[in-house]
Amino acid sequence: MNFVPVANKSDDFQVKKDAESFFRCTRLKAYFSNSSNTISNDRDMFERLNPSKSSWVPTWRADLYKQEALRQLSDTNFYCEVDKDLTTNNQSLVKATV
Repeated sequence: MNFVPVANKSDDFQVKKDAESFFRCTRLKAYFSNSSNTISNDRDMFERLNPSKSSWVPTWRADLYKQEALRQLSDTNFYCEVDKDLTTNNQSLVKATV
């Protein structure tokens, strides 16, 4: 590479935000590129989560975290139950975006 931009001053918060966004996209791409990743229901999703593989550190007890997550997933303003598996469509959308 012949040219590398160098800022006189950097915003640490923005750098961390950009890095987290990049890592999240990378994890999403890896997740959706594996076609064996299907989630049959909300509870199954939480059984498959493994916080030790993430940079995120939970601050709640696991049972409270699961309870809050299920409460939020039951909010029909943001989530709805679907009658078919949308994994293939979502994988295509993520691949096209990333």
